[in-house]
Amino acid sequence: MSNLTNESCINFGSSKYNIALGLRSGLSFLSCGFIFCMLLIILLFKKYKFFSQRLLLYLALSCMLNLLTAGLNLYGTKAYNTTSSFITIYCKVAGFSEQITIWWTIMATFCIVIALFIKAVCGRTTSQFEFGYVLIIFVFPLIFSWIPFYYDAYGPDDMFCWIREVNLSDCNNYFKIGMILRYTLYYVPLTLLMLLLVALYIPAVIIAHKKKSRWSGNFDPEAIAIRRMIAMEIRPLIYYPLIVLVINVFPLLKQLYATINDATSSEHDGLNHNLTTYFTLSVISYVIYPFQGVLVTLAFTLDPETRKLLTWKRFVAAFLQTCCCRSRGIVRSYSIVHGRSDSLNYGSTSRDRAAVTQDESCDPDGLHMKLNWE
Repeated sequence: MSNLTNESCINFGSSKYNIALGLRSGLSFLSCGFIFCMLLIILLFKKYKFFSQRLLLYLALSCMLNLLTAGLNLYGTKAYNTTSSFITIYCKVAGFSEQITIWWTIMATFCIVIALFIKAVCGRTTSQFEFGYVLIIFVFPLIFSWIPFYYDAYGPDDMFCWIREVNLSDCNNYFKIGMILRYTLYYVPLTLLMLLLVALYIPAVIIAHKKKSRWSGNFDPEAIAIRRMIAMEIRPLIYYPLIVLVINVFPLLKQLYATINDATSSEHDGLNHNLTTYFTLSVISYVIYPFQGVLVTLAFTLDPETRKLLTWKRFVAAFLQTCCCRSRGIVRSYSIVHGRSDSLNYGSTSRDRAAVTQDESCDPDGLHMKLNWE
């Protein structure tokens, strides 16, 4: 059978398809490069010693894998009624990869919000449950992401590959099982999870702000501990859930429009939504979604604790120290500062407490420095 790349299989013509797909793929690779730079900074400056830093590491890894998968997901239209087994298998693997990496990013955001909420409301860390967080982020999505394979539901979805919504033999008819799987495995749980994240995120930010303003004494040990906790554990995590939540709103809006429009159409057995509006929403979604990597990296680099490290001298010193090229020639001065919130009797682990005295209090330049708690 010949490939069908007309409007009976995709919702807009080939020229619009090429523009939209090119934007999605190119921006995904660009954004992936930003995330790679973020991971490089984390590696060079050893910004993975504390629980909150490792949560950001898990988010960055998930986001980079998701963007890399999106950039390589290019064979959607070619997979319609193709005779090539390679394209068929590639499309199914790409669809599964997109599904699993999207959920890795979402679950990493969920874990950050949970950690923020408990830290702000209870003043305690959940670092002792870090292994559980890892299972939630990377293992839990595997429990349900394989289900579309059972129904042969992974396949072409307009421009790229995901859970298909049309029958490959007749592109004018819905693939009902695929539509059910889309909603049960993605849209419905994503919507409910986003509502839950908002319900936890807003109180956490408000309570953290109130605690910081309430405990304003300069010599009260409890006030100092609260301010340090907010500065070092809550503030750096605040912006990431907001970025992921906003980015994921646009795919939901596109699907909501298609669902409502099709439900109110006079013909219930076809893809009847307005192509111009649907294409516009699709382009907005495909352009904005890859920018999550750029925004996450900017939020990371603009944090004061990270920004002060981003100088050429410190990069060179950190690179030499990491690569052991001049490890003996670098003079270091250590200033042991106890005060990181993971070591302030907020349920911290011995692993996090040991890290304070080892790496976080030394300047890669060998310059004596003190942690900036404020």
